[in-house]
Amino acid sequence: MNQQMQPVDFEHRFSIETGLDATFFVEAGAGTGKTRELVERIANLVIKKGASIERIAAITFTEAAAAELRDRVRAKLEETSLNPAQGELSRSRCLTALSRFDDANIQTLHSFAASLLREKPFEANLPPNFDVMDEMAAGIEFNRKWNEWVDYAMNSKTAAPVLLRAMKLGLKLEDLKKVAMALHDNYDRLPQAFEDIPLPVMMAAKEIAGATSEIEVLLPLAWDEEGDPLAEQGRRVVALGRILADTGFGSEGALSLLNRFGKIASNSGNQKGWQDDPVTGINACKLLKDRFKELDEIRSRELEQIRSASLIKLAEELREAVTRWVADRLNAGRLEFHDLLVCARNSLRDLPETRRHFQQRFSHILIDEFQDTDPIQAEIAFYLAADSNTMGEEAVTEKDWQKLRIAPGKLFVVGDPKQSIYRFRRADIATVQMVSSLLSGQEAPLKQNFRSQEKVIAWVNGIFETWMGTGQPGIQADYMPLSAWWDDAGRAPAMGVHWFGNQSGENAEAVRRIETSAVATAIRRIKSEAWLV
Repeated sequence: MNQQMQPVDFEHRFSIETGLDATFFVEAGAGTGKTRELVERIANLVIKKGASIERIAAITFTEAAAAELRDRVRAKLEETSLNPAQGELSRSRCLTALSRFDDANIQTLHSFAASLLREKPFEANLPPNFDVMDEMAAGIEFNRKWNEWVDYAMNSKTAAPVLLRAMKLGLKLEDLKKVAMALHDNYDRLPQAFEDIPLPVMMAAKEIAGATSEIEVLLPLAWDEEGDPLAEQGRRVVALGRILADTGFGSEGALSLLNRFGKIASNSGNQKGWQDDPVTGINACKLLKDRFKELDEIRSRELEQIRSASLIKLAEELREAVTRWVADRLNAGRLEFHDLLVCARNSLRDLPETRRHFQQRFSHILIDEFQDTDPIQAEIAFYLAADSNTMGEEAVTEKDWQKLRIAPGKLFVVGDPKQSIYRFRRADIATVQMVSSLLSGQEAPLKQNFRSQEKVIAWVNGIFETWMGTGQPGIQADYMPLSAWWDDAGRAPAMGVHWFGNQSGENAEAVRRIETSAVATAIRRIKSEAWLV
């Protein structure tokens, strides 16, 4: 096994560890040692820059990642404090950092946001003893609010007619609940109001009823009036027209009938089975199909317009309800995880003195797994890292975070756009790419993979370079080929990617026995030969 003297991306790693006055966006894939580089940078900020550990904010995605990073930073500081070769000043700085390590801000984004709010609760219009609900409690609370809203809507003079009309057109309460959840999860993005869509003039029922006589005239022109499928559709449409006339063209009952009837247009029937219309000279089959298509277009368009108008009215009702729910729980000091981010972001964005306080409070902001968390974290990071030396008062008054200039060396971001898989919870590759472009010229991609052997890396590169290529802005990341640290020269078995197929026709049970034996053999060999991982 050959080991290279230094990684292929050594210059980038050296810059990350020693370029403490530079702002970086580090693209780092799995197995590239990004956590080590993060630890080295934090330690060097203390050792070489003299930064106070309690003024460094290191933000991760999960509690487990935060705990691991905390342990590794502490271990690095302890190791350095005991190393005589480091010099008295470096060792002294490490000892000071260790004595204050309980105050280190190495935590998840939500925990970090909570700590900001607990330091300045009144400014954020929160009670100082606010609680944070876990996901289960928040889910229970949402269900309670939803059930209350359904009871209200069913008895409301304004909401009930709209809700009943929408349900007659196929809307289910469980689907409307999903709309409510989406509005609730994105309440900070909601408009002041949804623009109303007026109900259309209801003409479909009248058109269908008015067409019954002309349809009845054409039906006898079928050679087999009883058995022809188009004639059967004609009789159904005639029956619908008569019921609509009895029900009332503009009634809710007529609307329900139009929806339940389904498609009027028909592809059934053949012109050979029909005579020509004596009035127009056109085959009756064609006349009926054209008329049915026209009626179906009127019906479909009208139903779609009514659905849209009804849904937008219900969305506005829900928007108002969600706004009340959020205000009620904030006033009661019972916050959800997303509230922490929104309230922290709003305080930093809207309150210059609060932003100034926390800009001075934190000397360095380091963010790991940037591709995984809510894009609000980008706003929070930029507000905290704005450079007052170059922007002056605008560093605390400018609300557009994209216009802020970052203080040199204050922001350090690590992420892998290829691993941006949490779009359902607002983690968006477009935000990652935007931040990368805003920090243009200060990128440090890590390509050396320390986890897998060369054959695995070669296979991965070959597959994903083909699949991903150069990517698409806002949609897909570029693929950055990895470089293997370990090769498998002189080793057996070869550590490539293998396909264990059923090549000898054994049944499933026999294949499972073969696979089980192969896995056990591989494990024994790995243990006996002490393979390196």
